[in-house]
Amino acid sequence: MNNSRRAACALLALLSIALSACGSAAQGGDSVSSTDAGITEPAPAEVKMLDVLTLPIVRSDNAGDLMVRAATGLYKALSAHSSSAVITTDWVKDESTIDPNAAEIILGTTNRPAGKALQAELVPGTFAISATETQLLIVGADDVDSYRGVQYFIDEVLAGKVEGIEVGDGVLRIPVGYHYVSEVMDMGPSTILNSTDSFIAETKLVGPVPRIGNYKVMQGGVVTEDYAYFALINTADFPESAVEAYILKYDRETWKEVGRSKSLVLDHANDITYIPETNELYVVSCYVDSKRITVLDADTLEFKERKSLGGSNGAYALEYNPLRGQFVSGLGKTNMCIYDKDLNYVTYHQGKNTTLVTQGICADDKYIYHVLYSTKSNTEEPDNVIFVYDWDGNFITKIPIGIKSYEPENISLVGDTFYIACNNADWTGGIVFTAKIVKE
Repeated sequence: MNNSRRAACALLALLSIALSACGSAAQGGDSVSSTDAGITEPAPAEVKMLDVLTLPIVRSDNAGDLMVRAATGLYKALSAHSSSAVITTDWVKDESTIDPNAAEIILGTTNRPAGKALQAELVPGTFAISATETQLLIVGADDVDSYRGVQYFIDEVLAGKVEGIEVGDGVLRIPVGYHYVSEVMDMGPSTILNSTDSFIAETKLVGPVPRIGNYKVMQGGVVTEDYAYFALINTADFPESAVEAYILKYDRETWKEVGRSKSLVLDHANDITYIPETNELYVVSCYVDSKRITVLDADTLEFKERKSLGGSNGAYALEYNPLRGQFVSGLGKTNMCIYDKDLNYVTYHQGKNTTLVTQGICADDKYIYHVLYSTKSNTEEPDNVIFVYDWDGNFITKIPIGIKSYEPENISLVGDTFYIACNNADWTGGIVFTAKIVKE
């Protein structure tokens, strides 16, 4: 081999070695990556994850019924994923001893520093879910919002609907730094109501509910997003051993009658509530059998069945709240009972002693509203009023409603607007008003 050929072979060998070395460096390191343009970039950093299933659930030591139920519901949902979580409270003898980074699930209003800080950032009607290296926080602006946060966590996060969160059998890992804040929920009048300010109702006439022959006395009623339902009872049936009634269905926007039941034995038909999950109306008898509930199809207004309130108390009024999955009933003097979704008795709340005539009841997620009639001879209140309680039975405020010349029979709440149905001045049908609450 001559010298020129030896030089060429040596050059080719060196070039091969160099190319091989470059390829090895590009493939062997995990701190850089190769691109088509030959530019190297840093490899993506590993995402830190919070292992939620090992954390205890911490709620307030003074939690009301709603947050106790929220903690219990979260515990059951986590247990389905093989969680080892337990429920505990935030009680400590000395708050200065609280470890701000303790590994736990912070639920709602507590004495935990991270929970307090997060809650301070929220506006009414919102909740947040946040993950740090050691803590999961599910916190709302108040108990109702915190409860919504727990429901969202169960329905969305645990159901595997949130991208980036690992969910499986024995697995629930959330990226550290995850932070979700809900959109503002319209809380209606509960946004402004409190126990220190004074309030009044601005009322407006909606329209009449005309008599149908002897069916001319307005009693129970409920207004939903789309429809209004009212009971007109047959005055020829007094005394009320087997009073018959029509249930009338009105379009809420046009105020036109769009449905009418057969004449049904509903006793006094003193109140009606709507169950959205089953599209049913529950009608309260009040007289004859005060525990009797008559169930009607909300579309056809046909009879479906009869039910009975659990426990020993009857009711003159009834309201269902979908968020809580509970009923509240009205008893004498604004006393109340709470029932679960199957009408099993849960608890009793004693209301204010009053000489006013108790009528209908309605509720939102936060408050319960009793409409009360001030008769001409009553000296306690110069006007018909709404008494407001929270769901733990605490009295919040009273609101004059300015329709003194009529007897209110039922009350409903749609958004920020109350619907109050009364008997007209001649007791020959009903008349309906709206009411919006403002600070006095």
